[in-house]
Amino acid sequence: MAFGAGHAGTNVVCVTLGLGVGGGLILDRKLYRGSRLGAGEVGQMTIDPNGVPGQHGNFGALEKYVGRLQIAQRAEELYQDAGLTKTEEECSPIGLEKSARVGDTIMTKGWAEVGFAIGITLCDIV
Repeated sequence: MAFGAGHAGTNVVCVTLGLGVGGGLILDRKLYRGSRLGAGEVGQMTIDPNGVPGQHGNFGALEKYVGRLQIAQRAEELYQDAGLTKTEEECSPIGLEKSARVGDTIMTKGWAEVGFAIGITLCDIV
């Protein structure tokens, strides 16, 4: 809010991607925390009610699809389905980004899935 892309905004949503998915809400230029100090938990938003069980009793939470470990696991599945094997380093998000940049169609599909999941969540927030 103070130094980033939201510096000129009154209401801002921040989404962070890493091991999981984090987020924050700025409403009227103030960090909104909610009544239990958990507002903005974007990673726990459901994108597939029939999806993967989460640690909070919910199903199909965003971070169960786009966390660092989940991206690597999905990449391994996509490569195995194609009869290919990749190293752990090649299936890290950085390795997968490099693969997609050079035209790897499997990872282009993988990143499209990640983008779709994040897009659903951002549409829900709006």
